[in-house]
Amino acid sequence: MRIERDDLWFVLLLAICVAIPFATHFYPTLDGAAHLYNSQLLREYLLGNATIRSHLELVVLPLPNYLDHVGLALLLCIAPAWLAEKLFICAYILIGALGFRRLVLAISPLNRSMAVLVLPLLNTGLLNFGFYNFSLGVALLFWFLAWGWNAPAKWGWAFGLRMLLIATLMYFSNVLAFALGGLLLGSKYLLEGWHEGTDRWKGLRGRIIGLFLVAIPGIVGFAVFQVNYQFDPAGPGHPKGELLRWLLESRQLVAYIRDPERPFTIGFSVLLVLMLVVLVKRRTSLEGGALALPLVGLLVLAAYFFVPDGYSAGMMSDRLGMLLLTILLIWMAASAIPRSLERTLAVVIALMSPILSYQHWSSVRRSLDIEAQAVARSASAIPENAIVFPITLSDNWLHAHISNYLGVSKPMIILENYEARLGWFPLRWRTNGPMVACLGGRPVQNIRCGAEGSVLGSSLADHAIVLGDTARLQEPAWSALGKELKARYSLTYSDKGGFVHIYALR
Repeated sequence: MRIERDDLWFVLLLAICVAIPFATHFYPTLDGAAHLYNSQLLREYLLGNATIRSHLELVVLPLPNYLDHVGLALLLCIAPAWLAEKLFICAYILIGALGFRRLVLAISPLNRSMAVLVLPLLNTGLLNFGFYNFSLGVALLFWFLAWGWNAPAKWGWAFGLRMLLIATLMYFSNVLAFALGGLLLGSKYLLEGWHEGTDRWKGLRGRIIGLFLVAIPGIVGFAVFQVNYQFDPAGPGHPKGELLRWLLESRQLVAYIRDPERPFTIGFSVLLVLMLVVLVKRRTSLEGGALALPLVGLLVLAAYFFVPDGYSAGMMSDRLGMLLLTILLIWMAASAIPRSLERTLAVVIALMSPILSYQHWSSVRRSLDIEAQAVARSASAIPENAIVFPITLSDNWLHAHISNYLGVSKPMIILENYEARLGWFPLRWRTNGPMVACLGGRPVQNIRCGAEGSVLGSSLADHAIVLGDTARLQEPAWSALGKELKARYSLTYSDKGGFVHIYALR
């Protein structure tokens, strides 16, 4: 009867998590608008849109950043942008939650009530930054570990193909999750052989070989990716004391504003430390293959402190901190702990997850969604396949890519497109493609434009969209751009809230 109650409790909390994205029209995040917009561009590109193809080209390389764009592009074929985005987020929540539960049952079937531990992990700061590929990679990691944890000594074709599929999907979502999955299972198999004696090695050899074979597409893909891309040199990174404080405060769970969310995240950290002490004292989870979780956790902890934050694609401290938290939760959820502590933890998680989500909605997401809707509605004032120059007059860091909501339902070229600039997403700017002149005579961050009168900047954009307070165009930093906008463009649309203004080239 207890198991039935645990299952009902898990389903109830999961239903609340799945309902949360429907509290707003869009599910606005920092990079989410860019992902949705570029998925729309990918769809148009594959359907043969000549304008899109003249400005952008498909990156035909095994990029570990592809999966969310392909998923969103497919969803955009059957649903409007606002719904496609929600369906993607809900799919991610379900994949992560059910995969974690499956993993807990694979490691320790009696601990099924601990499956609720994953719920805060599905609504982290990185998800609200819009790191969809990274988040989806962690969700797929749970399934990879769940299937491989008790893998047979000899892998059949059906099992091997299933592991190959999930490993390849995990690579095309995020290479860190892919690497962690292989490291955890490989360590688990080797430690079992060491713990149980020489005869056991014969059976484990098949699993090690099978694990290597299913990892080959990802290993080859990553090698090709590394050969074709070069990243900027990394800086010194964050101070060690600051990194330690982030861990003690579970900063990985902070979505928007640190101070209002910190009481919840610190409470979560206290529970994790308490459980960690219990696990170390009991020693039952420090034997055999289970030892792989804390050992790999220590390795990730070392990487967290010594890999610079700017290494590779950047924000490595946040990513590694998130992976460390993931390992800790798997270890704790699958270990024997006192029933009283288990129930306390389940109740705290049950209260924390929806309350923190409400905090996100009331403090930031609701107002951000109103602005995102205003931007999306203004697309009615711009014809299809137009070229749009965005001007964001806001100091809100969450507005960095909000102009991209303009193109989520209609094909157009928005010149603020950090994905196309970086080149490690499915679409990138054509090196020999058309380029418009920069308004105000100077490039703006992430905007593709050239000097007026040059070969690359021989014309102006068809439209300009100004987001925020237009009075700021009088400030010295924006005055040249404001004068050119007034001289060459006409105001054709303003939303009632005064956040969006559309200008057309005369």
